[in-house]
Amino acid sequence: MGGRTWWWVRHAPVAGDARLCINGRSDPECDLSNEETILACAGCLPDDATWVATGLSRTERTAAALQAAKDRAARTETVPALMEQDFGEWEGRRWGDLAERDDLEFWNDPVGTAPPGGESYAEMTKRVAGAIADVGNRFPGGDLILVAHAGPIRAALAIAKPVTLGESLALEVDPLSITRIRETGDRDGWQVMGINEAPGVLVSA
Repeated sequence: MGGRTWWWVRHAPVAGDARLCINGRSDPECDLSNEETILACAGCLPDDATWVATGLSRTERTAAALQAAKDRAARTETVPALMEQDFGEWEGRRWGDLAERDDLEFWNDPVGTAPPGGESYAEMTKRVAGAIADVGNRFPGGDLILVAHAGPIRAALAIAKPVTLGESLALEVDPLSITRIRETGDRDGWQVMGINEAPGVLVSA
């Protein structure tokens, strides 16, 4: 199973005022109006790969737009276990508003503490690790293009181990950026080839 690359793509930016809010499991529209960026991102992706999205419309619609830009229709597999972190009662709110409240337990341990009614970043990472193993087993050959969310992409990097789980929270993951992680087939399992690469400009790690 070694040698293939997992091409993680963050979905297109969330549209309007919703882009300033916490959008975990909520499903606001994404903004696909930047055709130049979509075309550049699509041009970086392999022609022959298995496509995966999370079931939320912002990943499904981004995958469809990228395929259209490549003029290459493909079936997109839906893997809900790769969805963004569930922020529970904080969905739709703004981080700045939360910071003014006395949520000390969360701010002291944002990895291990779950928002009210949601899941912690550590719990999400465990879920994503299981999904990665499942996807790897279900689609054993060829590269994978996974249109997902910032949180699971950070988690994938922590699973690949260039950073700790806590360090991964600080990583910037831009909309329509590409993060490449290659299977090595050895004891370490993964090699990170590039993080948060701009569309059209892939820089080898």
